[in-house]
Parts: sequence; C-alpha cells; structure tokens
Amino acid sequence: MDFPVPRKSPRVCIQQSVTVKYTREGNFEFTGISRDLSDSGIFLYTESVIEEGAEVELKLTLPSFSAHPVPMLLRGRVVRVERTPAMGVAVEFDKVTVTPELSRR
Repeated sequence: MDFPVPRKSPRVCIQQSVTVKYTREGNFEFTGISRDLSDSGIFLYTESVIEEGAEVELKLTLPSFSAHPVPMLLRGRVVRVERTPAMGVAVEFDKVTVTPELSRR
C-alpha cells in the first residue's frame, strides 16, 4: 500500500494575482491566480504555457492584518505542470524577499 509523502510545509489556500516573469528564448511576463501557498512553494493557475524546469520570478502581494499589504518577490523553478482541468503550475522557491518598496511604485 502506498502512503502519501508528507509535505515539507503546510499549505494555505489563497487566491491572489501573481505576476510571472521568465526568460527562455525571449522575455515573457504573464499573470496567474494562486491556488495555495507555503513557505517552500506556490501553485497557480494561468492561461499561459510554461515548461517544467523553467526558472521564474514571481511578484505577489499578500493581504495583511495591518493597514499595509505585504509585497513579495519570489524566485524559483517550475516543478510540475498540470493541464487538466485548468492549466496550472507548481513552483518551488529558491529565494523569498519581502519587498516593501514594490508597494510604493
């Protein structure tokens, strides 16, 4: 009998707009909507095609209990692509940065 492998980090369901940038034979930028987030990665839905293994930069702003949202810049690698029922990608983080300066732009 196979048992599921426990996750490294607990996931939080959150639907936020995410800007995705990556370079592969050109520069690409598109948006997606997050499904869930943990301290080690994110799953997001997108209509854009991106390949497993692609290095990406993500920008998203998390809601906060204070008056100021929390803008974040995340770098990582696409570790899984799902094509049904909706296109989605799982990204494992290499670097996470809270970027208060992004909210001032």
